[in-house]
This record gives sequence, C-alpha cells and structure tokens, in this order.
Amino acid sequence: MGLDSLKEVSSSVANPLARMMQIFVNALPENATRTAKDDPGLTIKTSPLLWPYEIFVLEWERRTLLRDLDLMVKRDARVDRANYVFGNAATRGGITVSVDSGRTKAIQKRAQDVLDKLMKETKINAHLPAWSRTILRDGDIFLNVIAEMDPDGYTARIVRIKNLPAISMERLDDMTDSFPEIRRAFLQIDPITRQEIQAFPLWSVNHIRWKYEPGERYGRSQYYSGRAAWKKLQMTEEDLVVRRRTRAVQRRVHVVGDKDHPGTETEVNKYKALNRLDDPNNAKVTTDYFINGLGDVRNLEGDAHLDHIKDVEYLLENVMIGTGVPLHILGFGRNVNRDIVNDQRKTYKEDVEGLQDLLENGDPGPFSGLRSIFNMALALQRINPEDVSINIRWTQLDVMAFPELVTAVNELRASQPVPMVSRRTGMKMLGRGMDLMDDNAVDAELKAIDQELQADKDAEAALATTVNPMKPTTTNINRSTYSAQGRPQLDSLKQANPLRSDKMAELENRTADDVRGSFAAVAARLTSEAFVKNIAHLTGQTAGKEDIQRWTTQQADVQLDATIADVARVDEEILRAYVLHKFDAAWEAEETNFVNTLLTSYREAAGMAADTVHKDVRVSIDFHLVSQSVLDTLEVQAGYRVRGLQQTTRNQLAQAIADAYQANDNLDGYMSRIQDVVTAPAWRRSMIARTEMAYAFNMSNLKYQMLAGYNTFRWEAVMDNRTCQRCAERNGQTFTVTDTNPPPLHPNCRCIMVPIR
Repeated sequence: MGLDSLKEVSSSVANPLARMMQIFVNALPENATRTAKDDPGLTIKTSPLLWPYEIFVLEWERRTLLRDLDLMVKRDARVDRANYVFGNAATRGGITVSVDSGRTKAIQKRAQDVLDKLMKETKINAHLPAWSRTILRDGDIFLNVIAEMDPDGYTARIVRIKNLPAISMERLDDMTDSFPEIRRAFLQIDPITRQEIQAFPLWSVNHIRWKYEPGERYGRSQYYSGRAAWKKLQMTEEDLVVRRRTRAVQRRVHVVGDKDHPGTETEVNKYKALNRLDDPNNAKVTTDYFINGLGDVRNLEGDAHLDHIKDVEYLLENVMIGTGVPLHILGFGRNVNRDIVNDQRKTYKEDVEGLQDLLENGDPGPFSGLRSIFNMALALQRINPEDVSINIRWTQLDVMAFPELVTAVNELRASQPVPMVSRRTGMKMLGRGMDLMDDNAVDAELKAIDQELQADKDAEAALATTVNPMKPTTTNINRSTYSAQGRPQLDSLKQANPLRSDKMAELENRTADDVRGSFAAVAARLTSEAFVKNIAHLTGQTAGKEDIQRWTTQQADVQLDATIADVARVDEEILRAYVLHKFDAAWEAEETNFVNTLLTSYREAAGMAADTVHKDVRVSIDFHLVSQSVLDTLEVQAGYRVRGLQQTTRNQLAQAIADAYQANDNLDGYMSRIQDVVTAPAWRRSMIARTEMAYAFNMSNLKYQMLAGYNTFRWEAVMDNRTCQRCAERNGQTFTVTDTNPPPLHPNCRCIMVPIR
C-alpha cells in the first residue's frame, strides 16, 4: 500500500484493537490496498463522466432486484428448494481446517490452536449453509468480522462473524476497483431513505461476490437470469387456476318452452326465480345459459384441453435451468435419459465445487473468502500467515446415489488381477452415506470390521474344537453365541425367552393364518363388479368382459355409484376418497371377526404368561383371580389395535392410489396395487402376529408378576445381530412399573420384563 495511506491509517487508530488491525493490513497482498494514485487504470465499462450517475442507478436498481429475488425464493417452493439443495450440497458436513506445516513445529501447533478456537467460537460450520444460500440468492455476502483484544493487551481474536443484509450494504470502491479510504470501504445504509447507518473499514467486512465480472462492483444472483421467466410463470400458473375453475365443469342449458311455443322473457325469469338461479347469494363460479325454446337440451362440456400446459412446462424449465440444480435431484424431473442424468450430476458437482472454492478463496477483492478470515485470525495473534500452510477440506459431494456408489466400490475392489482401490479408499468413498465424516471415523470403522472378522474366526475355531462339534458351516457366523454343544444360536436367549419358544412360534403361525383370513375377507369386498367398473370409470378407462372376470368375485348387472356417475374425468382426490370409503366399509363389516381372532390368540398368550410366572416365582398364586381383569384389558385393547391396523392399511392404500395415478396405470395396475395392499403380504401378517402375541404376553406377564408382589423388573433383550439400538440400550436395566412402557417397543420386538427377586 502507499506510504500516504499507511500514515492515514496510523493516525486514525486510537485504540489497541485498531492498531492490531494494522498488522493484518500489512499482511495483505502487496496490491490489496493500492489506490487510484498507485494504479490509475480504469476498470469501469462507462465514461468517467457518467460514473457517479451510473453508481446511483446501480444502487437503486440493485435494491429493487434484491427485493424481487427475496420474494422469488420465499414464494416459490421450487426455487426455494433449489436454493436450499444447492447451498446445502456445498456445505453439508462443513469444513475441516488444518495447519499442515509451519516455519517451526511450535508455530504450526500454535496456529492450529488459533484456528480450532476460531472455528469453535464463531461456529463457522453452523453458519456455512445459510451463507451459501445467501450468496446464491443475493449474489453477494457481506461478513462482518468482529474482533476483541485479549486480556494480555498484546494479541486479539475474532469472536463473531455476522452476515450483514446485502440490501443495506454498499461497496465504496472507485473507477479503478480500489478503495480511496480503507477505513471507509463499506457503508451500511437505510435501504428506504438511503441514510448512512455505519461505515466499515476494509478489514471489518469480508465481501464475497458470486459470478463476479471485472469492472462490476457487485456479484450476480444465481437466479438473476431466470427472474423474467419466473414472473411470467407466476402469471401463467394463476391463469391456469382461473381457467380450471371457470372452464372445467359442465354447464347446462335450461330450455323454457318448445319450438312451437317459445318461452317468453317473463316465463324464463319466473323459471329462474323458482329454481333460485337468479339469487346472488347462490352464485356459482360457472354460468348457466337460458334460451327460449329454439334449441336442443344438452350439456355444455368443460374444456377438454385443460391438460395442455406446455407453456407452463416451458417457463418452468427456463426458471429451473437457471437454478443450477437438475430437476431429477429436486424430485420432479420427467422423461430424462439416464446418460443425461449422469452428465447433469457431473455438471452439478462442478458447480457445487465452484461455490466451495469461492467461499474458501473469495473473489479477486483484497479481503474476501474464508481463507482471508483465517489469515486475519493468525495475524491478530501475531503469527505471520506466510509462515504456515493452511489446508481447508470440504466434505465430499456424492455424484452417485449411495447404492450405485456401493456397487462401484465393490467393482473396483473386485477387479483383477489386483483391486483398483484400497479398502480404506473404498471406505472413504462411502463415508458420507455411512456418517463417516473424517479420516478418524473411517479408520475406526475399519478397525471395528477387523475386530468382528477376527471374532468370527475365533468363534469358528472354538466350534471346531468343542466336545460335540457340529459340521462346520460354509457361511460366516456374525455376532452369534454358542451352546455347550457348540451349536450357533442367532437368538442368544432363545431357551430362556418365552417369546422364542416352540409353543409361541406355533401360536404365531396360527394367528398369522387367521389374520390372513381377515384381510382376505376385506379384499373380497373390494372385488365386486360394481367396484371394478367404478375404478375404471374414475380412471377414464373401460372395464371389458375380461377385466370384469379377472378382478371380480361377485358378478351381476350393476350401475355406477350415483356419487361418481357424473365425474367426467380422472380426479385423484375423488378416486382416493372412493376407494378409501369402500375400504372403510369393508373393514367395518369384518372388524368384529378380526377382533375376535386376536382375542382368541390373546387368551393363549395370557395363559403362557401365567405358566411362566408360576414357574418363576414358585409360590402358590390363584391366577384366576386376575385372569378376568387381564382378559377384559386385552379385549379393550384388541379393538384399539385392530383400528390401528386399519389406519396403517388405509395409509398404504392411499399411497398405492397416488402411485398408480402418478404412473398413469391401466385398470390392471390399479386393481393389482389395491389387492396387494388389502390382502396383506406374508411378511406383514407374520409381523402382526408376532407383535400382537408379544404385546399380549408382556402385558399379561407384567400384571401376573405384580400380583406375585414384584414391582421391580429387569429388561431382557435378545442380543444378536438383529437387535435394534433401542432394545440394546435397555437390555439389563431395571425399571419399576411406572418407569417405562413394557415391551414390545416396535414391531417384531422380542424383549421381555423379568422380575428381580
């Protein structure tokens, strides 16, 4: 910087912190604070005579633009989502800052401590997602770096970094892209009155500009080029709604009189009054027409081309292209070739890496980017930034979906004659999808895998040398235990846990069969000829003779339901409401049988609980005294739990209808999806049976144990490779009756409560 500027700075610093800032200014690049006197070459794209006027217009129009962009992101869920996805993709997982080398080991360690403290106190990683979204939306971000003196009065530290609103900030550079006064480099103003609020020196504001072009004062928003198309899209979508409301519904012609005796105006008005068609309080969106008899009676159909929205799609594509985020990543891309998707992913990754690079290194300005902030933190601690090497690592962005990445890593590892990547590199490639965010986490995971593999080898060796060895298995046995005879057991508590007994398994199988029958009865009620014809009608299709025979169990000459006969086009909401209404009626008709099925199995499970407690406590107790109370409770709960099954099935059915509608299925597709849900697959029937029997056993078991005088219980989980984290955390812990809800914690739960003697 020039000698005059240094003298000016020195004369203006009246406090220790300002004097500390001069150390940082001196550490900036040689040309960072050059003025027009040092470098008179102009960078502006207009005449110097027009420069003041151009700047006035620029600042005024810029604030209008920033307001529009803010509304664009806030009001449009698609743009808001794109802004969120782009910004978070660049900053998800944050950054890791390390000092890889230094002039001496002591300086390297001290610099690392300074940067670690800076990251912790200012929470840079927590702010990064919001900063990235801001710079994409506004094109600029102004980070106010706030520092304080340390108690020793010799050093200073950065304590906070604030994001100042771009709409209130002005950059005070000149026609040479230099700052005439570095202690007045930025200005915060009232965006309405343009009155000055606060002036900031160069070192106080870290200005980063997105899509910066030389000669321009500010950056450019990611959505600037799509703003005009977005405004047109908003108008077109509003017009589309009005069009649907006014032109979609049928209209009717009311004929008063006939051809030989046309109705008079008085007769037409009388007809309208009698039918309340002229009542303004009964006005409708659509309009009926009246003629005097010289015409035919007919319905005026609604607009048959409401699905023609190519103009909306065109504008939407123009807007979304400008966001930089491929539509398939946002979840609504259609008809996209797989090769094109892969190319879009690569381009998207390059754009994300470009944003990361800008946040890290900034634009060509003198104090821009995170690296400048880190250098400032070191300078305030009287460490020369040139004496150390700072490495900033960003969390890797996955170009592939996680399953595709797993396949790619497996192929690289399986290549011949030697693997193309090491095991550690493969694990690092999969790191983000497995929440392994750094090298230490990767190393810990590899170590855990090695320990498990060694444990499996030790277990197999023990199995081969047992007194009564079994034939060695050809598959890996993971996290299993062994009986005295050397038999591997996936369920380590199978012998002690009544829920894993052969008797309980038999009960679960019978219950699953009974559940299958109940679901089948419900499904049968959704296969009538009327139901199939109604589905065909609501989906705009025709149910032929073969369709009727394929899907119906009740054949008769039927008419369409009156509630849907007038529906003339495919409507997902009406379709879903109709199917769910029929399902609810079918379930209600079968609900009593379903409850009785569960109660029969509940009673057997309660009997098993009574036998178990009787063996455990080894005292004489008349369980019949409470058996009726237990059964009454089970009977009440059976109704609630059956209704819970109904709601789950109902939700699945609604989703199946939505999926079929989105996929534009034919009649077979709709009926197949409906039947797949209401018949309940085998895995769901088994899950229901196992969970309900566990509920009945545990609830009865707890009541019988309390009758025997026990109030404290130990939670016992089946500890093997299928045990969930929630159950594993409770295993071995003690509870009182009021401390926790008894098992099951979740479907297929195998936990029990054991009394503590």
